[in-house]
Parts: sequence; structure tokens; C-alpha cells
Amino acid sequence: MDLHERISRTAWIVAYCRTLSDIPYSRQIFDEAQKIAKLAVLSAEFENFKKSKDIEIAPTFEARYKLVNRILEENNAIQILEIAVAFFPRGIELTQNPLIAYVGIDLPGSVGNMRIIVKKLIAQGKIPRHANFHLFKGNALDLSDLSAATRPFLKKPIAVVNEGLLRYFYAENTATIFRDKQSLACRQ
Repeated sequence: MDLHERISRTAWIVAYCRTLSDIPYSRQIFDEAQKIAKLAVLSAEFENFKKSKDIEIAPTFEARYKLVNRILEENNAIQILEIAVAFFPRGIELTQNPLIAYVGIDLPGSVGNMRIIVKKLIAQGKIPRHANFHLFKGNALDLSDLSAATRPFLKKPIAVVNEGLLRYFYAENTATIFRDKQSLACRQ
């Protein structure tokens, strides 16, 4: 199993664990994600998630999600770039405020799945469509991808958010992503 598969599996587990909380849109997103998994013959994997000891840390995922939202609110963040967005509902939730611009960036497979999910949920009337909500395909280690993802933003500060991706990187990868974010911030 390569790095991207492990991250993807983790995204599915975290998405399921969020359904055990009161985080808005978590259940709707996961229900659609589960349909995608069944089409991709991953339904057995989903059943394993529910039985996994990983769900014992669901309160940690909930607390981390809510803490990030609180920090964004306390800092009056109105332009948010979330890296490794996977199945996160944050953008849908925060863009209810029309003053907030949100961009989620992730690898093509994850963004493709999230776009399908968002499109279906909008069509079903389960979530609203917001012009200030954007998803971009890209690699967090590629400055050109990060720069492209910032196109919807004004030339104002950007809050960069991530939950958990960096733990999968080696030290040199982590240094690269921080150096690139500093370069990105300097260009804003």
C-alpha cells in the first residue's frame, strides 16, 4: 500500500468518525461517499472501518475539527485554503457566510469524489450551493498547485488549514510544504 492509499483510507475513516458527532453535513457527505465506495467495490472496506478500533478516536477528530473552526473564527479568517480536504464539510459549513472564501485542495481522486458528492447533495437539496466554495485538484507539495488554488482569493491574508496530512510526510516533505507556504504567503 503506497502513501496515497494510506492517506485515502485515513480520509474515509475520519469521514465516518465525523458522522458520530454533530459536525454539520458529515452524515450527508459520508452517505454519498459510501455510495461511491460501493460502486468502486470498496464496501467491505467500509464495514471494516465501522468495526475498526480507529473509531475509538472519533472524539479526537471532532475536537480537532471544532478547534480549527474556532481558531479561524477567533482570527476573523475570511479566506481559507484547506489542504488535503478529502471529505471535509468545513467549506460547505463556513461558506454559509458570504464573506468567507473557501478553497479546498487535494489529490485528483479525492477532489473528484468530493465534487461528485457536493454535486449530488446540492441536487438533492441537502446542502446549499455557494459561489464562495471551491475545490481544486493538486498536490500540497507543489507550489504551482497551491498558487493555482489561491486564484479565487483577493490580495489579503489567507488562513492555511490542514488536519493530519503532515504526519504522513518525512521531515524533508514537511520542510518543503512550509517553505512553499511561506513563498505563497509572500506573493499574496
